[in-house]
Amino acid sequence: MRRLRLTIFTLAIATLVLTGCSGHSFTGAAPTSNQGRWLGFGGGSERRFSTDTAPETPLVEAWRFESGVCPWGMTVHRGVAVYAGLQYGIFGLDAATGERIWSWTLPASPAAAPEIAGDHVYLAVDLPLGEIWCLDLLDGVRLWRRLLEELPQGLVADEGGVWVLTTHYLHRFRALDGELLEEHELPGRPLAGPLALWMGEPVLLMKGLKGTGLWGPAWEEPVWFEGEPAVGPVVTGEGVLAWLNRSGELGVYMGSEEGPLFYQTPLTAPPAGIASAPEGLVLLGRDRSLVVADIHGEMRPVLEPTTICLTPPVVTGGLVWIVEAEGDLSAVDLVTGEEVYRHPTDKPVQGLALLNGGLLVTTADGAGMLLVPAPSEIDTPTEEAVDESTEGNTVEDSSAEGADEEALDVEAETP
Repeated sequence: MRRLRLTIFTLAIATLVLTGCSGHSFTGAAPTSNQGRWLGFGGGSERRFSTDTAPETPLVEAWRFESGVCPWGMTVHRGVAVYAGLQYGIFGLDAATGERIWSWTLPASPAAAPEIAGDHVYLAVDLPLGEIWCLDLLDGVRLWRRLLEELPQGLVADEGGVWVLTTHYLHRFRALDGELLEEHELPGRPLAGPLALWMGEPVLLMKGLKGTGLWGPAWEEPVWFEGEPAVGPVVTGEGVLAWLNRSGELGVYMGSEEGPLFYQTPLTAPPAGIASAPEGLVLLGRDRSLVVADIHGEMRPVLEPTTICLTPPVVTGGLVWIVEAEGDLSAVDLVTGEEVYRHPTDKPVQGLALLNGGLLVTTADGAGMLLVPAPSEIDTPTEEAVDESTEGNTVEDSSAEGADEEALDVEAETP
């Protein structure tokens, strides 16, 4: 059965590659629209690319929320902005106003950024053995909570549930009630970036006895290769996996038995991040060197090195948004390489999310803010607006052990 599943999987990828990856230029369609949502650390399966309209400049601060916790970065869906902090907190904010809708005090630090799928927020919590939580996106009620036997390493969600990566296993929990549906022993140690959803299945980079490997639960064994991955994997518009090695090589895997292809990039420093967009693969070095590449190894340098960058880029509307170590945000045209806008921030930026022509920014000290075009305000969908009756609600959990498995009622705060 596993061999049949792998064969079908390989044939599907081969068909996709043959029909969408011919020639030597980037011709694939843009990833599925993610307008108005940024569902995971990199925006969801699109991985650091948004189909939202590019923010018009100059930008002004529409709101700021001081959480007091160092955040993992913001995720957004249905007008709710969610982020978790290293100091035991997770918050749900009205993305239009910055008002707190709900919050939790966690028993331990989050192990990864929250993931949103449907109306569920999934969170992996570090404990002596680890936990996975499922919260309602709109009111913060905890729908279920499951103990793990190992510390969580990452997670990725879809409409049916959530995949949770631990030290030695990959688990699949059902969205409805948290029932464990699948459990797979890893053939190596996880490496590099978060899990990526590829053809509906999670894939990850790992280190094993045969070297470095790319692996998914439907595969009989990993695809082994040489090299040390640093960032990725991402999924391109053609359905191809791509990542960057520490040496600056671009790795590309199209599903063939020959394994990945590698291309040396003109990056002049170790990689800071990789994004997939209609313009191509956007590669950023830690010295702000920027390259646009395609899946066949064609490279086009866009920026020369100038300063330190540690945060992965995000792309929308032909612009790449870059966070510099000092905290400034810069927008660069991917075709001309021209810096079209620069926005100074008063604090180092930890993460970016794109939302309806605006930028959601989280800083290293726990502040979250929305930057919008001046002087207009961001439009939010009225049909999916958060019920005003939930505004200001908070739920807290002060016990790490013995918590109720049932959903908790949300208690209203007194203004």
